[in-house]
Amino acid sequence: MICILVLLFLFSVVYVNSCVVYVHACMSYHVLTSLGSIGSKPRAQWNMGLQKSLVDILHEHNNDYHRAQNGWSGDTWNLMTKIFKDRNKHVNFTKSQLQDQEKELKRQYCMLKEARKQSGAGWCEKSCRI
Repeated sequence: MICILVLLFLFSVVYVNSCVVYVHACMSYHVLTSLGSIGSKPRAQWNMGLQKSLVDILHEHNNDYHRAQNGWSGDTWNLMTKIFKDRNKHVNFTKSQLQDQEKELKRQYCMLKEARKQSGAGWCEKSCRI
């Protein structure tokens, strides 16, 4: 994230682990938004359409040819990233951002599956809800 600071008087910026944390001015501290690591890519903003696009691509490549022993191979991730970028030209997510989103979707699925088992509730085809 790019942050432009206009310094009117004598401000001193305090760095902690390469992140801007505080600006000191006239004996008072003001908390700033953490900027993350210097040079890091901004956080991916996902919506339901992008998630569905990713899930569709994952389903298309869920076969023995594209899967390695513990998941998709590196070449398959590169291919899926290219396909995702072709289908969603308005965003520019990296391979690692797609992998992170896949992990998050798996985590959410496991939580819902466990909650459903504990509650005894089922899926309603009519309303598409639990």
